[in-house]
Amino acid sequence: MELLLILILLTAAFAAGVLGSMLGIGGGIIVVPTLTLLLNLPIHIVIGASIVAVIATSSAAATVYVHERLVNIRLGIILETATATGAIAGALLIVFTATYPASKQALSAIFGIVLIYAAFYITYRPEISCKDASEDVSGKFGLSGEYCEKGRSEKITYKVEHIRRGLLASFAAGTVSGTLGVGGGIIKVPAMNVWMKVPMKVATATSNFMIGVTAAASAVIYYSHGFIDPVITSLVATGVFFGAMLGSRMACKVESTTIRKAFAVALVFVSVLMFTKAFG
Repeated sequence: MELLLILILLTAAFAAGVLGSMLGIGGGIIVVPTLTLLLNLPIHIVIGASIVAVIATSSAAATVYVHERLVNIRLGIILETATATGAIAGALLIVFTATYPASKQALSAIFGIVLIYAAFYITYRPEISCKDASEDVSGKFGLSGEYCEKGRSEKITYKVEHIRRGLLASFAAGTVSGTLGVGGGIIKVPAMNVWMKVPMKVATATSNFMIGVTAAASAVIYYSHGFIDPVITSLVATGVFFGAMLGSRMACKVESTTIRKAFAVALVFVSVLMFTKAFG
């Protein structure tokens, strides 16, 4: 493999790890379009590499977030049951459609739609938390929690509501993860924040805690069907791991408003490229 190609893979993966861990959405949103558009790699191989990279993101970021007590572990375990099921379903969908020529164009179009959704969420969904939930399930499942906002030296408490909506969104997130090679956080984070009234930092940290298990569920299927290239995957996973270590530490200390807006612009730009690829 050429040195330039290796540098591009590592750089893209590192950037994906930083942004993915900070926003709780995994690194696939950067890895998949970069490898398919710039390097013209087969999208099924890229998705397989991205799935493994998501595991690396979760492993690196979750360690930091758990140490900072930002992860709601009980909530993560409950939602992950639905997410892992969806991930297996999404991976099987890829396996069954891989032999169809139109599947690559369809995947590119779907990914473009997902990016548009992610950009909308990042730009227009404000920080939401709820101390007095209208449908309080915190006591029943032990989901209430608190964390320290370091920027303001303030302790924030919260309760959780709408667990059924959260489970439905988690299944959809798992399906998206298994199908497109992303972490599923683009659905889980806004669902936890907007529907379940979980503060944004906790939603991001909990999403990072979950996405590794989600990706592992579908990675087994990708590997068994030969969709994981060991060289590409190892390079991507290495870059993402070190990027996630940095990004998770940054997320604990800085406000993410500016980064979210800049990332939203990047998502829209990449989604246009993906639509161009899909429709020629």
